[in-house]
Amino acid sequence: MQPELYKKVLVALSASQELIEKSSFDCINQHDKVANLVAELMGICNHMTFQLEMINEQVDAMKALQGSSDPENRDLAELSEMLKEQSRLQAEVNQWLQSIIEEQSLESEVIHEMEMQIADQREILDEACYIEK
Repeated sequence: MQPELYKKVLVALSASQELIEKSSFDCINQHDKVANLVAELMGICNHMTFQLEMINEQVDAMKALQGSSDPENRDLAELSEMLKEQSRLQAEVNQWLQSIIEEQSLESEVIHEMEMQIADQREILDEACYIEK
């Protein structure tokens, strides 16, 4: 290969490498932001689940204090069933979020492996440019 052509190829590769490095850096930052938001959301959902359980326990305690013939007990029973359904839905949301967190963990490994490969490629390219000079 002619030296001038070789030099043009190295310059083009170096410019392309810079774009890849910037894109991968942006990708990693965005991924980390989303992972943090999902983790924060999971914490909020866990707190909501705990609160629903506490409310349901209070309703059950109130039902136990009232007689079964008390009309308010039927209202409390209905409320208790609604809270149990809400808790079930909340648990389902938590499961989905946990699945997302697990997928993000795998994605993070892939992204960071890609980051290392890009860094390795930068070293090879820098070495080639140094030899050319």
